[in-house]
Amino acid sequence: MSSSWIRALWFALLVLIGLALGLTLTSLDPRQDRQIIVLVGAFMAVMVPLTLGLTVWLLRGSRQGPDTRYLADSILLIQAGHAAQVLARARALRQTGDRSVENALVLASAYTAQAQGARAESFAREALSTLQAQGVGVQGDSTARWLCDLAYITLFSALIARGAFAEAAESLRAHIPAAENPLFAQTLVAWGLFLAQQQETAGAALDALPPTTHAISHLGDRYALALIAMRHELRGEPPPAFRRYAQALQEWRIEAERYAATPYGTRLRALLRDWEGLFPA
Repeated sequence: MSSSWIRALWFALLVLIGLALGLTLTSLDPRQDRQIIVLVGAFMAVMVPLTLGLTVWLLRGSRQGPDTRYLADSILLIQAGHAAQVLARARALRQTGDRSVENALVLASAYTAQAQGARAESFAREALSTLQAQGVGVQGDSTARWLCDLAYITLFSALIARGAFAEAAESLRAHIPAAENPLFAQTLVAWGLFLAQQQETAGAALDALPPTTHAISHLGDRYALALIAMRHELRGEPPPAFRRYAQALQEWRIEAERYAATPYGTRLRALLRDWEGLFPA
């Protein structure tokens, strides 16, 4: 039974118990049924805290494992440029025996941000294997779906950082129908194939996306720029607008610098030279 059904049944049971207690108390005479009233009061004193605790637990979700706030907060710190700090903490947790999916994904994300794709890949694959072994999948609750989606995207990013562009695309392709944002996942697949210079298959992946004006509404500016540039080169669509994507272009430059000593950095710099030619001097 899914957690949503369990929560619904629990709240229905609470309503029935509340009605039963209410009817019982209204039918009692305080002068004649004092002992029963005391027993009901003692019962409620014990059950109310237990009921509240179980209700909070059900509202938060019944998935086993650590709270994913650690994972979400770590990703935000990595995006803010604190990968080294996050990595130090995650490694310390690992040394104390933390083998959780969350910490493996933090390690993978931090190593990716430090251009250590091979190390990142090992932790991303570990996280995916653990999720599969635990039976946590995209059919679960919102937390499970988010965790699975993040695991696939983290593996994609690790493989990109390692320079395994086509492998990255294939690692994500099968997940597209179950992805939280299928258009983003499809764009990433096209991007991996484009980086691999597989123009024909990259073009086919782009053709699976809706028209550009609709697709970019589901993307951040960085990948919106990548999508427009790919379709400009492979499908002859109009080039990106300078004013709209100047900041995104700068973010791609920073990415190229971060991965300067890797095949990904080399490929990205070549693309940036092409893209910069599309913008006015």
